[in-house]
Amino acid sequence: MTNQPNQWIERYTYAVTRQLPEAQRADIDKELRGLIEDLLEARTQDRAATDEDVQAVLVELGDPESMADKYRGHRRYLIGPELYPTFVTVVKIVLGAIAIAMTVVFVIQTLLTPARVVDNLLTALTNLLQGGVQGFAWVTISFGLTEYFRTREGKDAVKLAPAWKVSHLPELPEKELRITRADPIASIILAVLFTVALTFALDLFGIWVFLHDRPGMAVPFLNAAVFKPYLPFVWAVAALGILHEIAKLIARRWSLRLLALNTLVDVVNFALSLALFSNPAIWNPDFMAQMAQSGLVPAETEAFRTMSALWGQFTSYFVYLIGLGFGVGLITRLVRAVRIRRGSSAAGIPQVF
Repeated sequence: MTNQPNQWIERYTYAVTRQLPEAQRADIDKELRGLIEDLLEARTQDRAATDEDVQAVLVELGDPESMADKYRGHRRYLIGPELYPTFVTVVKIVLGAIAIAMTVVFVIQTLLTPARVVDNLLTALTNLLQGGVQGFAWVTISFGLTEYFRTREGKDAVKLAPAWKVSHLPELPEKELRITRADPIASIILAVLFTVALTFALDLFGIWVFLHDRPGMAVPFLNAAVFKPYLPFVWAVAALGILHEIAKLIARRWSLRLLALNTLVDVVNFALSLALFSNPAIWNPDFMAQMAQSGLVPAETEAFRTMSALWGQFTSYFVYLIGLGFGVGLITRLVRAVRIRRGSSAAGIPQVF
């Protein structure tokens, strides 16, 4: 990237506005550019601004973090002034996703067992409170760890570079390496929905049967008695995944460190999946019998025998599908790492992500 005057300004405004709430960024970007132009005019007195003029003005404005603090208007110390807006956003997302998941579970369970609507409602409210507390704790711990490592590395950076310089400005990320807010937000929502469903409604992972002459029922894929001891590991993997998505929200661009965390999450996920699905007992041993009982696939028919064969193949080869997905993800990360290496330039202030 060439260090033309406008590129220094682009990098400075990017470094400031990325620390601010999304809704304020456009207005503050415009205001900050106007301030820089005014300072340049005062310095150059109608002559063309040089690269040195731009750098001098930016040094006069100071560290982007300090400038971002000024635009915030006040400091908040629950998590940290830079991370607090993202923390609030993630808390809202997680609690909202938990509420949606509990509502969906309640509706499905009520459709399957309408006579137990009161019991289902009380269970849903209890699970909502429990899940909300756990979700808030996960997010708070994740941001607390992030703040700790950022603060510690920030102190090391101050020791190495006591005076802020224009060269410390982060490079503008390439389009292929940028992370939109929608990506991690969607991933957090899906992770929460999936984890809540596995925790409180495992039986709903299966085939739902609604026949006009019979009450609804669900034929689960998994054996709940074998799966439930794995739940603490599922929660730990979900928490690690949420931590990774939080890191993506904060960084807003791919880096080698972020890819390393992404790889760690996938490896842990893959290991847990292997431990689960390499065990034949994880699958519902009565799946086909319950399918016949539901009336959807009557026993001793050609359709029953065909579905039995497909069910056996699915449970036997499912672990290979997981391995294929892991391999594709690994190749994607390697390609992205090569792009980061090629696009890397002079290092600025060290960052956590």
